[in-house]
Amino acid sequence: VYHIGTNNSSDVKFGTLSLNNKGFDDLFILKSKIQDGTHVWLKAIDAGVNGKINPTFAKVDNNENLVIFGKFLGSITVAGKTINSTGQNDAFLLKLNQDGLPLWIQVLPNGYNTTFKTSYTTDGTDAFLLYGGTNLIKINPNSGTILLNKSYPNFELKSVALFNNGLYLAGSVTDVGYLENISFTESNVGFVVKGDKNANFNTSLETRSRNLPQSRSDVGDIAFTNDGKLVISGFSVNSIYLKPSNGQLVDYTYNPNADFINNRMYHYV
Repeated sequence: VYHIGTNNSSDVKFGTLSLNNKGFDDLFILKSKIQDGTHVWLKAIDAGVNGKINPTFAKVDNNENLVIFGKFLGSITVAGKTINSTGQNDAFLLKLNQDGLPLWIQVLPNGYNTTFKTSYTTDGTDAFLLYGGTNLIKINPNSGTILLNKSYPNFELKSVALFNNGLYLAGSVTDVGYLENISFTESNVGFVVKGDKNANFNTSLETRSRNLPQSRSDVGDIAFTNDGKLVISGFSVNSIYLKPSNGQLVDYTYNPNADFINNRMYHYV
């Protein structure tokens, strides 16, 4: 289990493990055994004497490597590389191995926004990060090199998944337009798109509401089960149906109340 946070101008101690503070807000990472809570190691990363680090997202991969995303002010030096902030909302992406050794770090200029979700996925060969609501990057998970950088201003990206070399994005349509080659002609609908690892998308699925224009739907998260089924979670203001780009419409059959009061959750497989 990884515990991640900041220590503000003070030292930090967990059991027999302790750290000295260097910056204004230092990042700390504590690893504990899931069986009994025994602390394994404690790591600190700073952004300089007056630096600030604010971690907002973390993900552990299948090899227990840890990826951390957040905001920083100052300079961070890890794994032989230094990144410097140039604005108030610069973000970082950091990877450490299971022993707490930093492997790489990347700066994402103006990439921090508290309003939007962050999502990360990797299959060991490639990694993808969604951040700032509209941004998608493809990363080499071993070196941290950014291989692809995309922005989709008409969409709010909320979740990313990989399965069998396919890349899946999900979120909501904020304005009509194109996501690569896929056209969306209705706003305020949830969506999932599927394509290859170079973001060439060719298949889509929309969660459309029945009672326009007052209604709205959204896809907040996607994931795959062990047997390869895609799970779609989100909400709708009114009754909805699924609209595949190349298939038959599928109704949402569960009706918790006759009027579908705001923010009814749905869960498709």
